[in-house]
Amino acid sequence: LRPSTSSTIGLGTGAGTLNLTDAELDQITTTGTLTIGRSTAGAITLDDLTLGAKNVTLVSGSTINDDDDVGASIATTGTHTLTSGGAIGGLGGPAGLNADVGTLAVTSTGGNNLTVTNAGTSALTLSNLATGGAGNVTVTQSANTLSAASVTTTGTIALTASAGSLEESGSDAAADLTAATLDLDAASGIGTLGALEVAATTISADTTTGAISLTNAATAPTILSSLTTSTGAMDFSQTGSQPLSVTTATTTDGAINLTNTGAALTVTTATAGGVSRNINL
Repeated sequence: LRPSTSSTIGLGTGAGTLNLTDAELDQITTTGTLTIGRSTAGAITLDDLTLGAKNVTLVSGSTINDDDDVGASIATTGTHTLTSGGAIGGLGGPAGLNADVGTLAVTSTGGNNLTVTNAGTSALTLSNLATGGAGNVTVTQSANTLSAASVTTTGTIALTASAGSLEESGSDAAADLTAATLDLDAASGIGTLGALEVAATTISADTTTGAISLTNAATAPTILSSLTTSTGAMDFSQTGSQPLSVTTATTTDGAINLTNTGAALTVTTATAGGVSRNINL
């Protein structure tokens, strides 16, 4: 569905010069992907869409937002793909674009910020997210697991698994997260099913409980500002022959393993709580 270049698009209860209700979109059947918008169209506002298992792509030359932080703006067990020339989730409340989807992909935000809160009826996979510039990526998964295959920006990536773990999607050597700064938070572990491969120069990774496993491909001197858990082991390894400075690495009950290949490793505070828990450098 490709509106004229002057049109803004309202989906569900969202407002626009072109409006499509949830009931109208339910009448469209496809075994492929339902694409709405075009790269030269105006802003898209969506809310209260329940689209079953449809794969839905939204394209805007401007911004993509919802009306408010009440409920999900779109719910589908399929893949939700977003392409914009402006920020995604910059309006409608601090939670950003509220969704309840199984897979999220973002091809571009024109270098602007991306803010998404997913309800987490099921696990969420970030298949391919790219801002196309220095936009910050903030994704919160309210329940269940949050997995990342490829998330890329030259700004900050902040991922939160509020009631589950933060994992790699699939097993490969490529970087799952690439940014200047990484801020990772989880309830029950980070990289518990296999190490998350990252590429960043400032990193924090904190979980309420559970193990942490990260590998960083450094291209510049790196600061690991915080690495914390209550019960669980920590493994952080870095390649790239760049200095690594660790500010804090702390467990209540778990071993700590910190390695840096080819350059200096400096640790300010490392505390491995529990009985016979070692710190290996």
